[in-house]
Amino acid sequence: MGKLFEMFQHIPDTRHAKGKQYPLAFLLSAILLARLSGEHTPTGITEWIRLRRRQLVNALPTTRYTAPSLTTIRRVLDEVMSVEELHRVFRQFLHQTYGGQRSVLITLDGKSLRGTIASGETRGVHLLAAYLPDEGIVLAQIEVDNKENEIKAAPKLLQQLDLRQRVVSGDAMFAQRQLSVQIMAQGGDYLWFVKKNQSRLLGDIEQFFVPPRNKEGLAYAATAPRHRPLRRQSPWPFGAENAHRDA
Repeated sequence: MGKLFEMFQHIPDTRHAKGKQYPLAFLLSAILLARLSGEHTPTGITEWIRLRRRQLVNALPTTRYTAPSLTTIRRVLDEVMSVEELHRVFRQFLHQTYGGQRSVLITLDGKSLRGTIASGETRGVHLLAAYLPDEGIVLAQIEVDNKENEIKAAPKLLQQLDLRQRVVSGDAMFAQRQLSVQIMAQGGDYLWFVKKNQSRLLGDIEQFFVPPRNKEGLAYAATAPRHRPLRRQSPWPFGAENAHRDA
């Protein structure tokens, strides 16, 4: 957590100097710990921090010994924190902490966050992630809007990544031409699963692995047929010996 706190210090703080009661790195670290503990609302995060104020003050550098208010937490989440900058910091932190991320396979997978489905709704916050399954590292993730699906969000997600010498894998939903072309253009390759929802493509793939069938009554030679060279015909009707005799 200390290394991550140091990296949070490099995130630009857009707040005015007059309203800075807590360092941005302290607030981001406390919010992150509350989120990892299961709190996903500003009210829950504020209460979690208040109950652990002493532990946080002793663990993280700060000049204040009081807990931040709900207004402060809301302001950081809504106005101050840049999602793109936060993703960049996390990628850099994971790279330095867990190595160079040398895995070849990148997997696309979407999950809905637990506890985000509001009353009367059928869908909560849905995230599409690109992660390294061998190393257990999430390279990037993006929220899928309620009016779109993972296919629309996948190109935006992959634009953030370096796909050179990588293989992108996903379920049958991602077996799309445009997405495949984008991956190849970024220097990567792809491995899709194909199911019956694309019956024509599935049939072409199945036919590719079917051995050729010979029609009954026809046989193919094991080797290529040999052709005899044509013999040059003599201009004389009875051959060269007759030509000599006639002469």
